[in-house]
Order: sequence, then C-alpha cells, then structure tokens
Amino acid sequence: MAAAAPSSWTDFPRAVAPVVVSLVLEVLAILAVGLRFYSHRLKRVSTAAHDFAILVALIFSTGLVICLILATVLGGLGQHITELSNPTVQLVRFAKIYLAISPIWGVAISGVKISILLLYISIFRRKTFIRCCYAMIALQVIWCIGVILASLLLCQPIQLNWDATAKGHCGSKEGAYLSLHITNLIFDVMVGLLPIPVLWTLQLKLRRKNSLSCMFALGIAICIITICRITLINDLMGTDLTYSTTTLCTFMILETLLGAILACLPTLRPAMEKFSTLATSSSSVRRLRGGSTTGKSADHSSIEPNTTTASSTRNYKDFQRLNASMDSTSKLHRTTVTSEHGDLPAGRTDEENIYVVDTWNIEMGRKPSRN
Repeated sequence: MAAAAPSSWTDFPRAVAPVVVSLVLEVLAILAVGLRFYSHRLKRVSTAAHDFAILVALIFSTGLVICLILATVLGGLGQHITELSNPTVQLVRFAKIYLAISPIWGVAISGVKISILLLYISIFRRKTFIRCCYAMIALQVIWCIGVILASLLLCQPIQLNWDATAKGHCGSKEGAYLSLHITNLIFDVMVGLLPIPVLWTLQLKLRRKNSLSCMFALGIAICIITICRITLINDLMGTDLTYSTTTLCTFMILETLLGAILACLPTLRPAMEKFSTLATSSSSVRRLRGGSTTGKSADHSSIEPNTTTASSTRNYKDFQRLNASMDSTSKLHRTTVTSEHGDLPAGRTDEENIYVVDTWNIEMGRKPSRN
C-alpha cells in the first residue's frame, strides 16, 4: 500500500484563518494610509513627520504578515508538532522566523504610536501637552530598542534559539515577555487618553467633541488585544510551539494593522467628504437620466407647464408685453428678465449647459414724491 501524502498546511483551519485575516487587514491598512495621503493632497497639505512614521509602521506590519505566511507555509504554524510532515526541518524554520517576528513587531507598533503622538503635536499647540508628547515619543523609542535587544540577546549564542544542542544559556523569556508587554499596555492607555482633556477645553460643538473623543479613544481598543496576548504567556513555555503560538502571532499582527488603521482615521475627513460629494452627484445624475424624455419627437400637448425638454421649439406667442405703448419719458422703472425655451444655440451641446431664455417686462410706478 502506498504511503499517504504529507498533509498540506491548507488542511489545517487553525493555520489558514490567521493568514486570511492578516491579508484582509493588510489591504485595509494600505487603503487607510493611501486615503491619508489623498486627504493631504485635497487640502494641499505637505507630508509631515507623522505621515512618515505611519509609513514605517505599515512597512514593518507588512513584514509581520510575510513572516506569518512563511511561518505557516514553511514552519508549520497552526499545526501540532505531531502533524508536521518534516518536524526537524520545519521546527528550525519556525524558530528562526519567530525570532524575527518580535523585533519587527516592536518597530511596527512603535511607529503607530509615534505617528499618533506626532499628529497630536500638529493639532494641539499647548506647550505642556507638546512636552508630554515628546516625552512619550522618547519612552516609546527606548521601549522599541528594548524589544529588539531582548529578542536578539536573550539567548547567547543566538543559534540557541533554534538549536537546543548549542552550548550557551538563555535568560527568562517569561520575565522579558511580561515586562515588555505590560509596559506596552500602559503606553496604549496613555496614548489613547492623552488628548481628551485638552480636546474638551477647545471651543467646539458638543457633538464634535464627542466624536473626536471617541475617535481618539478607539486606540484604547488595542489594549484589549494586548491584554489577550499577555494572558497567552504560557503558550511560549509549552512544547507544542507551532500550535500554541498561533493565536499569539495573530494578535501581534492584529495589533499593528488595526493600530495603523485607527491612526489614520482622524486624517481621513477630506477624502470621505470628497467621496460623499461624488456619490451624491452620481446619484443625482442617475435620477435626472431616469426621468428624461426619450424619442425623436415629443407631444407638446402632454408636456406640463414650466417643463423644458431638449426637443421643444421656440414659441414667442405665449409671451406678451405688459405695456406696449410705454413712453420713454415716463417715470417708470423697468426690469427685464430674459428666458428662452427651445433649441440650443449653434456651437453648444446639451452636456455643457441647460439653455432656457424667456422674456418678461415688469414695470413698477415710481412713488409720488413728498413736498
């Protein structure tokens, strides 16, 4: 009997779902960043530091998605170790890819928060608030460096991360994980709440204040993902890493991509207004086209009063001068309103303008002067 073919990673729903979710969010994040720059173009605003920061975050978030796909396809992420077709090779690949995930995630999430803080600085001009933002940026940079160093230096030599037979030692992965992720959670809360007190001191309508407060506070929703990841610390300590770390890796990508999308929301109003205007105009055009009269000729007896069609002909019999024998020296004021029904003048098309001309002469007597 022939041996069964090795299972593909696509046979495991736990492996496929994170890849699909990550790709969908990646597309949405790219769209959000693209609309951010389109909004700047509509407002004729030059690219600022917070825009470059979100670009860095998007690039490294894309790197995370690539790592997730590689870990799934090449390293067996989402499968039990007992289900791997070639455990020896796949586990080494998985360990190397996972080693790269942590520093990439650190840079990506730091880029998101720094972009938000720089956006705060460009919006709110209070000195104390700006100093707080710069202090937060400095702390975020230090935290990012800590993530990179902890990822690369926790085990010495570095090959001990994927080769258990190498001579060396590793520090406490549990301690490093908890310290970095708890401080990350604190930063999430601080960045989300930082602008709200200043926002409520501005002279804005209550509805506008509420909407902006909710928009900025959406960043706190990322805290839920961070809390979930902290509760998954035991997954790092297990022996079935390719299976147990699937949710952890997915949450890391969700945090960065959702963060990038939320960081772009406050800047998207010009683009949304533009698309809303285009949608309204397109809807109006469709209604006009749906109600237009078609055919080579039109029955004038069926046309309602005050209705103009492209096939109507010029007819001056319907208009009469109110006072045909007006004396040029009479003390009357004359107002002329001109409108014309009929064919378009030579050289005009019906796509350019609606051309309607009628003529009325309206005369008003001058009030008698008082002596």
